[in-house]
Amino acid sequence: MNIDSLENLLIGEMQELIEVERQLARLLPEMADAAFSTKLQEALHSHAAQTEEHVRRLNRAFHVLNVPGNARHSPTMTGLAEEARALAGAKDHADLAVLDAALIVAAQKMAHFAMAAYGSARTFADILGATEVSGLLQENLDDETDANRLLNELARQEVNADAVEADKDIEAQSEKR
Repeated sequence: MNIDSLENLLIGEMQELIEVERQLARLLPEMADAAFSTKLQEALHSHAAQTEEHVRRLNRAFHVLNVPGNARHSPTMTGLAEEARALAGAKDHADLAVLDAALIVAAQKMAHFAMAAYGSARTFADILGATEVSGLLQENLDDETDANRLLNELARQEVNADAVEADKDIEAQSEKR
């Protein structure tokens, strides 16, 4: 990434973000398929659909800046995606309620990473006076924030309690032996 100007830093961040969104578009349906909770499945599928809109907005932002929308490898996202795929692949060997809690953690890690990148890129666009680009990045940031909030609520209201119950059931079965 060329970091000789704030504009180039903005473009580099956007190039990483488009790669992040493309990876999420492929990964979130896999995570939804591994989820036990219907609400979690719906949340992950909904977020996957949102990522397609995020890619469109990023492409529009590249167009506004008159630069190609080339994706840039994201080692951070690659690591987070590997972790999420490992969890999804553990479905046959995990307590499904606990797996749902782990899937939420993985999804939130990715959302927080995207939120940090969108917030920084939006700030750069603001400083550079690229108001349309800033608005597009803010829309994506708002979506990521909403998705994270939904995952928090789902964890608090349902998934984490189910995981605790699963732990109690396992403990009770162990005591019977």
